[in-house]
Amino acid sequence: MLLPARVKYRKLHRGRRTGVATQGNDLAFGEFGLQASEAAWMTNRQIEAARRVMTRFVRRGGKVFIRVFPDKSVTKKPAETRMGSGKGTPEGWVVVIKPGRVLFEMGGVTPEMAKRAFQLAAYKLPMRTRTLGIKSGVKAAADVKIKGPAELKPGEVAEGGIPGAIAGVPAVAAGAAANGPKAAPGAAPSIDLQKKLKDSRQELFNLRFQMATGQLQNHRQIRHVREDLAQILTTIHLTERNPELAVAPEAPAPKARRRRGGEEKA
Repeated sequence: MLLPARVKYRKLHRGRRTGVATQGNDLAFGEFGLQASEAAWMTNRQIEAARRVMTRFVRRGGKVFIRVFPDKSVTKKPAETRMGSGKGTPEGWVVVIKPGRVLFEMGGVTPEMAKRAFQLAAYKLPMRTRTLGIKSGVKAAADVKIKGPAELKPGEVAEGGIPGAIAGVPAVAAGAAANGPKAAPGAAPSIDLQKKLKDSRQELFNLRFQMATGQLQNHRQIRHVREDLAQILTTIHLTERNPELAVAPEAPAPKARRRRGGEEKA
């Protein structure tokens, strides 16, 4: 783990984490970067955990650059200790992170690999992050199995006599894999249901916008629209799972609402 060899002062003040990073906020070594969006203290253990998960994912195919260093000591007093008697003993090392600081950089890999590696590294960090140098439309690469059954090349026959089967997998499972995935049972929702679903969501958005701007007079309208939206979604899910139970969609009947005077309003 990273830690300084020697420091001028063994114990430091806590300090403040206000403001944004004015230095180290852009790419300098690699093609892609992981940038902090919040202020936090990042320990040397968290830096090492993020570095390990990125290195293992790319299988040493690319190069990882660490742009931060833990040079601030954190002290802690023992439990059940009276106040006073000086500052506690140093317990670890942290680096002060401000919004905009670049934490890690990566080069020599594809944007998909870099995006997935940064996602895995972000799980180990105590703050929100975002990526640099990766376009918004790029999808993260899928996780790679390090340990698993060896796959045969096309044309080779494994035990069981099925071409292209996977070694160590039963013949029935291999045959099912060779035939391709089966279509999930269920029928697609009707166009009428899809249209009602789209209209309900648009109406809910308009009501919420009116509420945010102070133009909505009756806030109960949001609850009624949400109930109708839930009924439509339930009908769609039932249709997809059990096509035999599919019923022609009907518009939800308006509920009778009572006024304060006791009269009913249709």
